[in-house]
Amino acid sequence: MKKILLVTGLAVAMFLSPLTTAYASGGNGGGGKTAPVVVPSNWPTNVPVPAGALQQVINTPPRIILQLIAPLGYTEEMQSIRTLYLSHGFIEPNPTTSPYAFTNGTYQVVIGGAGRDHSPTETTVNVYLDRI
Repeated sequence: MKKILLVTGLAVAMFLSPLTTAYASGGNGGGGKTAPVVVPSNWPTNVPVPAGALQQVINTPPRIILQLIAPLGYTEEMQSIRTLYLSHGFIEPNPTTSPYAFTNGTYQVVIGGAGRDHSPTETTVNVYLDRI
């Protein structure tokens, strides 16, 4: 799959990391590709998306959930995500009791991650976004 930058506008381009296009599977055993999985248009432009191959989006406002396969092992990936959000002005209100929960005063982002079986260099990452 080719790496692409998903862009819904110039402002979004500044905050999105490169994502690999994933496709929803064709229904009824057809095996064909359907529409690519993309970051929804209601994703805030000031909330970055970690790098990785976007697998699934659950868009049920006020919550949006992104699931992606990230290109680093678990420990490296989670540190990379922490750095990403802190560098975009988010804070980690309770890093001891709630690691990987970030806020910028308007949005809360909670990250869940798990190393992928048989791959020390990939991590499944869930990004939970809520307006606060």
